[in-house]
Amino acid sequence: MKLKIFSILSILLLSVSALFAQDAASKTEPFQLGLAVTDITPPLSYPMAGYYSIRLSEGTLDPLMLRAFCFKQGDEMCVLAISDSLYVYADTTAEVKRRIQEKTGLSGDSVFILGTHTHTGPSWRHYDRTVTMEQNMAAAEKNDYRAFNYKAYWVELAEKTILESIQKVQPVSFSVGKTSVTDLSFNRRYFMKNTDVV
Repeated sequence: MKLKIFSILSILLLSVSALFAQDAASKTEPFQLGLAVTDITPPLSYPMAGYYSIRLSEGTLDPLMLRAFCFKQGDEMCVLAISDSLYVYADTTAEVKRRIQEKTGLSGDSVFILGTHTHTGPSWRHYDRTVTMEQNMAAAEKNDYRAFNYKAYWVELAEKTILESIQKVQPVSFSVGKTSVTDLSFNRRYFMKNTDVV
């Protein structure tokens, strides 16, 4: 998963650099970056995504995070938000973008939101109702996942994290490093004794 995030960030940095390079006037402006991170783990035993039947989480090995990166140079700005989620709904991201545009003036077209595709994160599909954050927290205190709306919870936290990343922009410089990691992930292929690969 970490390798995937770093690959996405590398592609985004190249894209952002190309975008800013088109504006000759901005070349003299310092490149700025703001970073914010928020724990988005549901505060209760909640159904996990990626399963055919409802499977409740039994604890937290590693917290689920939402990381927001705000890139700015001169008058140009964009935000990348990466969520530890199986997916993010288009209508959900549209709501976050609308809120950000309303509060900052930054166009929704300049806000990119994606999921890391983790299958052990919360499901968004089971309980899609309009609830307040207070109602969500009351449901969490009772450990009542049926009364908890993770999508609404996530939208609040995504908005908060993105706004924080925008507020934290500061001049940065870039450098490149390289290493090899052999035990980070694996490909789910099995080499059988009869030489078949499944």
